[in-house]
Amino acid sequence: MSEPSTSTSTKTETETETETSSHSPKVDESTNESRLKIILSFWLVIILSLPIWWQTTKIERRNLPESEFEHWFSLNPCPIRFPIHLSSSLPTINKQSLKQEINKLSATLESHKTDYEDEIDIITARCFDFHLYPNIDKPHADLVIYHQQPPTSSSTATSIPITLSSSNKPKELLRRIAPLSRSSTSSSSSSSNQGKDSRVVKYSGHFKLVFSLMNEDLNELGHISQWDIRESIRVHLAPQLTTLAPLHNFTFETQILHYAPLTHPPTELNLLHGTSTDQKKLFIVEEEDLKAFINEADWSLASQVSMDPVLHFVLYIPSINHRPFKIRRKDGSLDNEGAFVRPQWGSVIIYNPENPNIEFLNITSLFKPISIFSQQLLSLLGLTSKIDQISLEAIMRKRILETTINSLNDVDVIIKLSNEQTNMRISLDVQKQLQQTLKLLESVEEELNLDGNLNKCIKDIIQVNKLTSMAIFNPKMLSLLYFPDEHKYAIYTPLFGPIFFPLVISLFKELKKYFINRKQKAEKKEKDE
Repeated sequence: MSEPSTSTSTKTETETETETSSHSPKVDESTNESRLKIILSFWLVIILSLPIWWQTTKIERRNLPESEFEHWFSLNPCPIRFPIHLSSSLPTINKQSLKQEINKLSATLESHKTDYEDEIDIITARCFDFHLYPNIDKPHADLVIYHQQPPTSSSTATSIPITLSSSNKPKELLRRIAPLSRSSTSSSSSSSNQGKDSRVVKYSGHFKLVFSLMNEDLNELGHISQWDIRESIRVHLAPQLTTLAPLHNFTFETQILHYAPLTHPPTELNLLHGTSTDQKKLFIVEEEDLKAFINEADWSLASQVSMDPVLHFVLYIPSINHRPFKIRRKDGSLDNEGAFVRPQWGSVIIYNPENPNIEFLNITSLFKPISIFSQQLLSLLGLTSKIDQISLEAIMRKRILETTINSLNDVDVIIKLSNEQTNMRISLDVQKQLQQTLKLLESVEEELNLDGNLNKCIKDIIQVNKLTSMAIFNPKMLSLLYFPDEHKYAIYTPLFGPIFFPLVISLFKELKKYFINRKQKAEKKEKDE
């Protein structure tokens, strides 16, 4: 009875082992498929996220209006041309004679062989388009009528008579409508620099004028604690600034500094007073030492934060122990005004009060300093002391042309950089700024040809300069300029390398297993058949 029982038990164990071994390949196959699906799901997520990654990391590069600006670049050196309307019956005043005179002067300027000595701004004059009308009122007089706008228009613009007395009337006329100051003509004979003075600040539609009263030492007697500068500006300076309103907009700031020591003490001289043997003390600073006169380390000349260029006007009060304080010029003479200009910065007047006990400067006391500041302001702006309507319009034309050329140079730099640096970002702001620049340039050109309103044109050109400056210094445009492709690889490799390497190896292994199992299934199927 016991033997059958043993046989049955052995048979059951064998069947169990066979059944387990028959299910084992199915379990392994299911596990492999699950692992492959998991790995593929990782890769699917990566592939699907690639468009999002591309959109969020790609460099924005908007299209710039290059072809439109090429037209303006091709117009150099006269991207803007100015119509000049004249009435004259003089036989020597005609388009051909004026053009010949301009070409002759321009050739002299371009030759670089001799210094350009004529007081004619030939850089601007060669961009003139002359329109001549007969002078009906005085057909035989040596008179040319300058019209601010075409005389045929319905405008009530001013017409200004110009009397020509020299033998070379075309040249004399050019000297009137395109004047160049003598100080500027001596600065350079180059065509690119003609008319530029190293003292003159870069043109801007807005300037901030800072007037500072500075005492060398408040502890000494004879210091000035107050001054009526605001009323003095209103009475003595404001009328002149009103004349310059079409060119510049001015804002003011005043301050009093009670301790402004000099970098180097002045030189003391003892002079004989008249015929007596009494000696008179005199303190001087040499003209060549004026560049170090302004002690920027100890003088708090900083003004409120402003985007506008700042011009400083300093009224310096020496201590009573350093009076009288004079400037000695290179020829040995003493400058009684005690004033000097620091190029592109401002001006300084060394003021010696007549009464050592005075502590307040009223309008009368400030009349002479303000008058000097007024003249120095004009020199810093590149203007002459005599400003009439013709010379004012001449300066406006010059500023319009200069600003247009500078703005187009900025645009040219932007376009060249964008073409050379493929990783430089060109944002929508830059695109809009350049498009707006084009519209304003076209508006200026149209306005000059229609009415010749220089006031409107110079406002548009100031806006053009502002737009191009904002575009070329756009922080978004420069943010990625210093990160070439090698830097990107250096950043991405340590970040994604540890992630992608296991995924690639795992995918390779699972695909290899998948194809091996598939091959084994095919072979088994062939055997069974």
